[in-house]
Amino acid sequence: MKKFIYLIILISITFCFQLYNTDKPSGAPSFDKALPDNTAIVPSNSILKAQSHFPKENPADCAPLLEWTKDLNAVYYEFELFDTVPENLSNDELSPTHLYYTTSVYTNALQLDLSVVAPKALSHKPLYWRVRSMDIDGNPISSFSQLEILYATDRPATINAPLPHVIYNQENGTTLLYPVYAFIPNAHATQFEIEVTDREPENPNGTAPSRYRIFSAVTNLCDYYDPQARIGKYY
Repeated sequence: MKKFIYLIILISITFCFQLYNTDKPSGAPSFDKALPDNTAIVPSNSILKAQSHFPKENPADCAPLLEWTKDLNAVYYEFELFDTVPENLSNDELSPTHLYYTTSVYTNALQLDLSVVAPKALSHKPLYWRVRSMDIDGNPISSFSQLEILYATDRPATINAPLPHVIYNQENGTTLLYPVYAFIPNAHATQFEIEVTDREPENPNGTAPSRYRIFSAVTNLCDYYDPQARIGKYY
């Protein structure tokens, strides 16, 4: 008799649970749906704003190029990467829970090889990143940018060379007698060769020197100041 009563109670509970899940209005809370990825992201009033976006429906390859607005007063940037949104995250302090951290960022972009720093995230698991500006003495001069969601896959990287990061002859002050060659470093590179030619290179995607080379230099920085004046058209 007791078993029969227990069975009736169990059936009643199951029926009520199913009725709730099927008859509840569309706006009612659902316990089987995950919260949006940005639910716990705290807004930031930082002057730095993410300019590259890789949402779940348009994920990056395994080494995405992350870009943000430029701070002309920054000497370098601090960069933090997270695999979850930390609780009580401060916009003005480093977090002890970051997954990856670097200060070797000297321009407003970073190519990050996730196959090395976050391989588990290459299966559509969200990551979050932010940056802040630093002065020459290592002091922050901006708040951290708002956390930016980053989705990535194991697709091979599409960038395997430095990206020029300076515009000449298009705006006031961009025509220089002594040019500065600035670029975004590609991941894992430690040195960079600058080549100047007097004609369009015949091998733009090659690694061998161009036959039209008139100057070259090697640097471990992400910019190079040409010691010679350049009057005319060069590449």
